[in-house]
Amino acid sequence: MAPFAASVSVTVAASQRYFSPRKTTVTGAVVRADVLYGDASRFFRSLGIDTRKPVVIVLGGGQGAIALNRLVEQSLVYMSPDVHIAHVTGYGKRLTPTRRRGYTQKEFVGADLPDWYAAADIVVTRAGFATLAELAALRKTVVVVPMPRSHQEANAAYFADRQGVRVLAETADPKIFAENITNLLADAQARKRLGDALYTSLPPSGLAALTPLILSYAKR
Repeated sequence: MAPFAASVSVTVAASQRYFSPRKTTVTGAVVRADVLYGDASRFFRSLGIDTRKPVVIVLGGGQGAIALNRLVEQSLVYMSPDVHIAHVTGYGKRLTPTRRRGYTQKEFVGADLPDWYAAADIVVTRAGFATLAELAALRKTVVVVPMPRSHQEANAAYFADRQGVRVLAETADPKIFAENITNLLADAQARKRLGDALYTSLPPSGLAALTPLILSYAKR
């Protein structure tokens, strides 16, 4: 289709090489507006969490979630109960209930996901591009656990090369996983560097760039 297109837009500059430079525009990501307006206080109220606690959000929903969920479950013993882990497991993928203080488990988070994002000090997620674009727009500190043998490994490598994410395998030792989270929570500057680099690598400029481009062709 691209050879016949009058114009091609790509989200990141690295994709330009696949298309004609003459008609290719790098736009940045398009991110839904509600993601930008989450309210952390609603998250804390809804879960009854002390607002002084650091929060780690784990997004385990989707394909291949079971391995990531198990990694998180096995790492809990190495994490301080003063850190709150809010874990989205995915439908039908709930883990064995745990009485651990500082752990919340949900199968699904819908309209309140922006509130969860807003409250997060760290987000642990697969390396899907849409999720990374949302987190980049918020300059979040992200630890990615890419799905093996999938395009997610390329996504993770791209942003890791730009110092925008930390990458861990789903086969990582649970203790090592917990240490990575703990060390990041203790280093606010490292978290800021990661968030800023992710934003720079994937700025949320897509809508502003695409709108005039589309309108210019619509008027022809």
